[in-house]
Amino acid sequence: MVEQGLSELSESASKRFGEDRYEITALGMRLCAARLLKPIARSKADQLIAEFLKRVREVNNRHDLQYRVKQVIAFGSYIAASVDVADIDLVIHLERKQPPPGIDVAHWLAERAVASGRRFSSDLDMLAHSEMEVRRLLKAGSPYLAFHDMHELETLNTQTRILFSV
Repeated sequence: MVEQGLSELSESASKRFGEDRYEITALGMRLCAARLLKPIARSKADQLIAEFLKRVREVNNRHDLQYRVKQVIAFGSYIAASVDVADIDLVIHLERKQPPPGIDVAHWLAERAVASGRRFSSDLDMLAHSEMEVRRLLKAGSPYLAFHDMHELETLNTQTRILFSV
């Protein structure tokens, strides 16, 4: 894996543990995140993005949802000049709306989670429900839309394109 550039010797961890320790490189992280999907034509990817951005606007217009989309950043094969696209890598920056005056944020989030009828394994899962609900609406079951966290994007240090911003 070292020869392929997927991992490298970590000098700090090796010193700390008294033996060779390795860490994943940016290329290794890309491989971990890769999906084994059949590539799609750029025109199909553009269609998926158009449908996705329509859902972004719909989510932001819904008053019942507790989160809105503040920004969408694309990176990876979708913003490259390639004819085919492996998947569409996106960072979705969500922003929590303010609860009604006099209502505690945690109580407000928990109320919506309970009203959904879903079961939660922890209070944390219950409080995260509203954010996950918006992410599910945006993804709409598409295997080609890959949502990532901002820290993943920062680690990759790659080109990006802002697709949506308010």
